[in-house]
Parts: sequence; structure tokens; C-alpha cells
Amino acid sequence: MKQKIYTFLACGLLVLGTQKANAQLNCGTDEMMHKLFEQYPGLQQEHEQLLANSRQNALLFKQQNPDVQSAPTYIIPIVFHIIHQYGVEYISDAQILDAVSILNEDFRKLNADTSTIQMGFDSIAADSKIEFRLPTKDPEGNCTNGIDRIYSHETNQANDEAKLNQWDRAKYLNVWVVKTIGDANVAGYAYYPSAVTGILYTRDGIIILHDYIGSIGTGAPNTSRALTHEIGHYLSLSHTWGSNNSPNVACGDDGIADTPPTKGYVTCPAPGAFGVNWSFCALQNQPPDTVPENVENFMEYSYCSKMFTNGQRDAMWATLQSAVASRNNLWKPANLLATGSDSASQANPPTCIPVADFTPNRYFICQGGTVTFTDRSWRAPVTSRVWTFTNGTPATSTAASPTVTFSTWGWQHVWLTVTNSAGSDTCYKHNLIFVSPPWYDYFGGPSESFENSNFAQQWIVINDEQNMSKWQQSSSAGYTGSNSIMVNSFGEDNYVVDEVITPSYNLSSTSGMTLTYKYAAASSGINTFVVDETLRVYTSVDCGVTWILRQTITGANLCTAGYSQGFFVPSSPSHWQTATVTLPSQVQVANVRFKFQYTTGSSPNNIYIDDININGVGVGESEIQNYNFGLNVYPNPSKGGDLINIAYTLVNDENITISMIDMLGREVLIVNKQNQTAGDKVVSIDKNALNLKAGMYMVKISNGSSYSAQKLSITN
Repeated sequence: MKQKIYTFLACGLLVLGTQKANAQLNCGTDEMMHKLFEQYPGLQQEHEQLLANSRQNALLFKQQNPDVQSAPTYIIPIVFHIIHQYGVEYISDAQILDAVSILNEDFRKLNADTSTIQMGFDSIAADSKIEFRLPTKDPEGNCTNGIDRIYSHETNQANDEAKLNQWDRAKYLNVWVVKTIGDANVAGYAYYPSAVTGILYTRDGIIILHDYIGSIGTGAPNTSRALTHEIGHYLSLSHTWGSNNSPNVACGDDGIADTPPTKGYVTCPAPGAFGVNWSFCALQNQPPDTVPENVENFMEYSYCSKMFTNGQRDAMWATLQSAVASRNNLWKPANLLATGSDSASQANPPTCIPVADFTPNRYFICQGGTVTFTDRSWRAPVTSRVWTFTNGTPATSTAASPTVTFSTWGWQHVWLTVTNSAGSDTCYKHNLIFVSPPWYDYFGGPSESFENSNFAQQWIVINDEQNMSKWQQSSSAGYTGSNSIMVNSFGEDNYVVDEVITPSYNLSSTSGMTLTYKYAAASSGINTFVVDETLRVYTSVDCGVTWILRQTITGANLCTAGYSQGFFVPSSPSHWQTATVTLPSQVQVANVRFKFQYTTGSSPNNIYIDDININGVGVGESEIQNYNFGLNVYPNPSKGGDLINIAYTLVNDENITISMIDMLGREVLIVNKQNQTAGDKVVSIDKNALNLKAGMYMVKISNGSSYSAQKLSITN
């Protein structure tokens, strides 16, 4: 029988504000550049030579093109890839449009605060004559609004691996918007053109936090210039104090003539007399005629950025004239036409077909519970929509956010079709909502060694990434016997989350409970021993609607076998450790589930779990225990034919009752088998004689003191 795997189709996806207080904008460009230099010997020398050439070319370009007013306007197609998991990082189209508007104001010297530029710099503040446009054609020539939404865990702890679905960097400036970046102090970074030549082209572009995009939504006015700053790096500009991430330390220079030496600022100084408050380097070891620092430069960290200088403009122009990293192709008329960024396409943009997508407010409910769905379709406005819900009330809807009641237990599927004048698109998500039945799977807590378990039938595996790395039963290792469950994370991406949910247990007759289990794990760090994997244990008493964290094990405490360069399999009792979770009285109820959540680290390898047990004092019905009976119901699902076979094994001579319960909790079958002898048994049921309709059923076998159950699907 197939394992129950929570793997909805990620439709329309690539399955791969409040004003914030001022805080230092940490740009990761120089840090990432230094990492590249370490990884690729010789690249630093090449980069420095190309950067020096760029500065020289800027001077030559200015000499050859002295008439700035007649210089062309450089138009750059820009695409935003929103890497998300439907969280706060899933920013609106309006926030992105606001960011593009701010870019065009900044690069064209149209920002309102240019009127307050510090005297002495107001005369050299430049109109860079660079503009940015969202394309209307994607790399295949299909209709687009320039916004690409991609569901991926890479939005967390993002780095170059989060640069998914890069559009041809010779045609588009790629911007990836994420939730967090690997370095917690980094708001964004870009590489200089000289660092992304040859095979490094896949790293080209900008990665930036969602709350540093635009001034609305999750953005804020005081951080809205971060993208301007990173595009400065993309066009070869250094920080005003030089190529490092150490402002406010010592005076430095960026190699551009009209940006004076500066120590760099992490906050905006209070304006004062010219040449006094903003002239640290002029007063410290610099000639007396040196001008004050250009604190309001976009390549500063001061949070009062307002301008580029004429020299910076010339350097960016020289970069856009250079073939290095294909910058010289971006603004060419042929490319603007090919990407739909030309003036005619922008004036009359095509209407795209929307990409259907949606999310529920919860994925697990009790029978009779409700779920609210939200239409998250993108790429174009939606004029009409039709929802379809299996076993839902209502069964269909045309609302943007319908609330649906599910009274039938089991997995439920959802469809959404969205339409506008350009056409329609449908998103289907299989096994999206799990509705728990009113009964529990087992009386008492788990006593599970996975030697003869119903893992495939009764445990729920959540595999959001829809990859091969997931919780599964393994016969490669076990603390007791030879089986366990494991996540095969060796070689997996960093920070991927996989979850597994237990059957439901009736713990109402047990007090003073502890959950114990054995675990074994390793890290596969090659260059350095990095251990940052995490295992979390949760409980739910409301059918999975809410989960309460009960235990977290991380780092070296989790990696019991330390470092394993290859595919880790526990080979010694010493690789296994016991974890104990003290359970509060809140879980002493009749329907409890446990969830084990594993998050890979920066050097993933495998994790194994075995011998899950509940220990406590029994109350009342403590003599009733789990007992497997070797129960097997087949064929399952039942797709045709007349017979359903119920196979089981008796260890002792005993009386047996077999029952079948439908989705409404009604017993549709009771079979009493008296004085049965020990051994293997099979009871065949004629489903036509019982008039069993298509749906989900629970088959249960009991000897009065122990029982086991298995779900059965009849599809007729």
C-alpha cells in the first residue's frame, strides 16, 4: 500500500508595513567576493585588474562623451524572483512596483530628498540616466509581468543556492527576494561583474531580504534604498570607503575621483557646519582642502542616502558599455524589444494568463472542521475563479477566500481554476487537507519498534519539497531489531524541513507520561565539522490544527555519530541515544498525535528514530494495549471485484471480533469469531452484499483487551 505522503502539487511554482527602526544595513557583497577568491585562486587578481580597467574606462568614456545631456538613457530589464514559503516574504506586486519606482527616482535624480543634499555635494549629484523596467516577455518569449514566484525552502538562510530559475543574465537583471540570508546581519548582496564571468555566471544578480524591498508592505522608507545600493555593486561601484564591509573604522577610498576619502557611516550624522561634522577624514591625516565625506551617497551605510556622484555615474556607464558579464547587452534596443522592455511594449503591455495558486489556513482538521482558502494566483489579475473541494461544504465556490467544512474523514483534494480575458489556468493540489476521524487509532501510547508496524498505512509523511529525501521505514538499521524510520538526507540541500506524524492515541487513561525514543544521526561536513541539524518533537490534541513544541535537539547533541563523510547508517549501539520528553497533563486526552520534525543543516546526512514509547501510570482501562495482530487488509484501495480480505495472525487461541466503521462513525460490519486457534487467518468480506459505497473505512480487529486497526479505501 502506498505511504500517506503530504505532497500537494505546487501549482504555478517552481519546485525546486511598519516603519522599521534604523539599523545598520549590512551589505554582503565584499564578504561573498572574498569567499569566491578563496574558492577560485586567481580570481581576485583578475577581478582587481578588471575593476581597475573599469575605472580607467570610465575616465576615457567621460573624455570621449563630454556632453552628458546628449548621452543615451540606459534601460535595464529587471525581474524579481520571490523565493517563498507563503510567509511574510511573499510580498505583493504593489511592493515590487514601489521598489522599481524608487530605483528610477534614485538613478534619475528624481527623489524628493535631493533638495536637502549637503552643500558642496549638491552640485555633483548625478542623474545617472539609468532606468529599470519590468519586462513583458520571459526568456521563452511568453507573457510576464516581470515577477516570478517560486516555492522553496531556499528562502531560509539564503545564499547563492537560492538563485533559482535565473533568467538569461545577458538580457535581464535578476533580483531574488528571500526571507532570511545565511549571514543574519546581511540585508543583501551582489557580485561585481568581474566576479561572475565564465562558469560563475549562475551567481550573477542580487539577493535581498523582503523587508528591504520598497517602502510599503513589509518594506519601509528608511530601508528602501538597499536595492539601489546593491545595483550600484552590480554596476561595479564599491562602498565609498573601499572594497570591504568595515565602515566607521578607518579612512578609505573607492577609486572614484569625486567621492572623497571616508571612514564610512552606519548612521546619519546630524547636519552641521560644512567641513566640521561630516569631515572626519578631512580633519584626520588628509590635506586641508579635502572635502567632507559624502555621507549621503547611495554606496554608504548611513541610512540617509540621496545621491550618486558624477564620477559614479561615469563608472556605471563604463560598466554598461563593457562586455564583462554581458552588461553591454542589457540596454541594447534589440534586447529591449526581445524582453518587452521597449517603450511600445511598456505603453501597451499584453494581458497575461494568470498562474493559479492558493493556500489553506490549515492542513489538518478534525472531522467537521473548517478550512479557509486564499487565492494566491499571480502573473496577472484574476477576473473570475471556480473552486472545487472533495467532500466539502460547499463543494464549489467562486469566492476569493472561501471557508469550507469537511465532514468526511481522510485526505481531501482541492482544485482552483482562475480566468481573465487572456485565458484560464487550473491548480490541483492532491492530498492537501487531512481530516481526522472521530476515533483514535490506538488506546494508550505508542510502543513502536517498526519491526512489524503499520507505518505505511497509519503514519503521515510530510514532504513539502516533493523530493526523495523524506521520512520512511528503513530496514538498514534499528536499535531494537533491524528496522527504524529515517530521513535519507545525505547530499540533500541545506535547511530542508521534513516531518512525520504518528497515528492518534488515546492517552486519557494514562498520567505522569513521558515519551521516549532512540535516535541516531550524523553530519557530513567535509571541509569543516559543521553541526547544525535540528530535531523537534511536537504534540497536537486538536487533530493537527495546532502543534505545541515539546523538545528540540540540535547540533552536536543530535549528531550522535559525529562526522560521517558517506551515507550514514548506525553500525554500533553507541550511535544511538535515548531522548525523553516529559508530557504535560494537557495531552492526557483521547486523541493525541506526535510530530517529529527534522531540519537539515549546512552539511546534511541521515537521521534514524526507533523504539518510540509512552511511559506512565495507567488509569482505569490500562489493561488495554496496542497489539498488531499482523493485520493486513487487501486489496487496498479496493478498486473492483467483490471481496475484501482481512488477514491477521493469532499468537494464542482466543475470541476475535472484526468490525468495519464508515466515515460517519457507523459500524457497517461486525463479525465475531469464537474459539479461534493460533495461527494465520483470513476473513473475506463481500462488499457488494454489504452495499459498501466508495469512501474511507476503518477495519478493526479486537480480542477484548487488545486491538489493531487499518484504514481501507473503496473506490468501486
